[in-house]
Amino acid sequence: AWPVTLLNAGSFIDSPWALAESRGAHAGRALADALLEGSGKGAPRPVTVVAYSLGCDVARHACAFLDATENGLGFGLIQDLVLVGAPLDASRETWAAMRRVAAGRVVNAGDFSDTVSRDWMLRFLFRKKNWALGARGVAAWTRVDHPGVENVDVGEACGAHVEIPDRMGDILRVVGLDA
Repeated sequence: AWPVTLLNAGSFIDSPWALAESRGAHAGRALADALLEGSGKGAPRPVTVVAYSLGCDVARHACAFLDATENGLGFGLIQDLVLVGAPLDASRETWAAMRRVAAGRVVNAGDFSDTVSRDWMLRFLFRKKNWALGARGVAAWTRVDHPGVENVDVGEACGAHVEIPDRMGDILRVVGLDA
């Protein structure tokens, strides 16, 4: 059971969080447009996209836009896609466009330990999303069962969601990328 004070604070936290989530689609479109525009100026150079928290939602939207481009123009622009602490559902549908668009690795980096996550703040922030997702779970602490998606446990490198920016170098080393 959640403490009453913490639950009452939920409406204060949820409103900015919901606003940030709603802006993710617009930011994702802008990222996709920038990648497409860059590819039109000569030979396309694939990029590695590393995102955490709500940035993962931006990356998901960007991949969806790239996946929907005509003549496959959106394919091959992203080499590797690394999502850390992703507030995305772990369903195959959510990860399919990301897998199609990325030419290289698609990595779901999270805390997959069997014990209760040390990251209580992340669990609290995603409580509504978790209820809505039901059994599919949230990728930040659920392994994604989709062909070509690597699940990398970074729980030892980073103990809490709020530590991700400061520990990104350690996380990327665990994932196998140079920081």
